[in-house]
Amino acid sequence: MNGIYYKKVWDLEEISQIYQDIHVINNEDNVEELGFNSVEIAEKFVDRASKLWPIWVSSEDTITMYFFANIIEKMYNEKYITKSDLYELSEQQIINLIKICKNKKISEAFNNFMKCNNFIDSEEYREDKFCVSRKVKIRYINPITKKGRIYDISAKAKKQIDNFTNIDISKYAYIDI
Repeated sequence: MNGIYYKKVWDLEEISQIYQDIHVINNEDNVEELGFNSVEIAEKFVDRASKLWPIWVSSEDTITMYFFANIIEKMYNEKYITKSDLYELSEQQIINLIKICKNKKISEAFNNFMKCNNFIDSEEYREDKFCVSRKVKIRYINPITKKGRIYDISAKAKKQIDNFTNIDISKYAYIDI
């Protein structure tokens, strides 16, 4: 439920209601899975979670993940960061290492990236930009309930899932840094 922090989706009372309704249910393959007792709570969960799904496939998210992966890989290859740093240091400590990196290309690219707010979708690859492929997985939640999968028993949830799985996603996205 990481959407609570940067995009308010649930309040504390709703979170409590959701957690109280979660039970272990045998799924279609007779494997135990966390699911919902109540169809209504599962519908509410999908309704709220569906507000996060577009974020998970957004240009901003895709570019940010690629950017940080490239920065960390470059720092690791150039011995500015170790594997143990990645496990032991906090996110803020890692960011501080990036900011003070002796390779100025890395620290300057990070500073420029942090100022960027213009993420552009494109059907063409841009050699002159920080451009990434948008081959992203369409991730959504289809929880099980005591009556079956929410997709199969709720027209509302089915529509939300279908709408999301049919969204258009550009081939590429880029930023100017």
